[in-house]
Amino acid sequence: MSRRSAIGTKPKDQKGTLLRLISYLGESKILLFFVVLASIASTLAGLYGAYSISPLITIIQGGLTGTVTRNVMFSQLIAKLSLLAVIFLIEVLTTLFSERMMVKISQRTVRKLREDMYNNMLKMKVGYHDRNTYGDLMSRFTNDIDLVGEGLNTAAASIIINIFTLVGTIFVMFYLSPTLFLITVVLLPLLSIMARWIVRRSRTY
Repeated sequence: MSRRSAIGTKPKDQKGTLLRLISYLGESKILLFFVVLASIASTLAGLYGAYSISPLITIIQGGLTGTVTRNVMFSQLIAKLSLLAVIFLIEVLTTLFSERMMVKISQRTVRKLREDMYNNMLKMKVGYHDRNTYGDLMSRFTNDIDLVGEGLNTAAASIIINIFTLVGTIFVMFYLSPTLFLITVVLLPLLSIMARWIVRRSRTY
């Protein structure tokens, strides 16, 4: 394989590469711990906000049907909406906090990667530098590591939040309606199989 084609290809050992990247992230354990806590808080706030829509509808319905007086309805609505505003503010702040922490973690990881690459480069024999052009080496120091940093900045926090959101949604769904939860669990694999079949069929046309 030529030097040019080697740049940007997938690693031969993807699992080992991922584990090594995780080991670099492990050097920021404290920040990662706070990211996880913030992600859990953001997820719980988002789930509570979605769950609170039903009580709001019940309050409005009670006021319209005359079950409660309009004054009681408005007072309950104000209390619920005030609580929701606080909950959504917590969700926004915790999301921003986790993203800022991931930026710091990404910067630390990128700096450590560059330091290790530079130290390893100094240990290489002259023949290695003869076989690899200056541009290829600089590409690994800049472009490749910048891509790793951008991935950590944009994707890592979202992945953590999405995982907790998925788990939380499953628990809430099971709590509200076990029957609906079982139907969803059965239908999701079927829908996934149908989607793959449609994609494969569409590629032939």
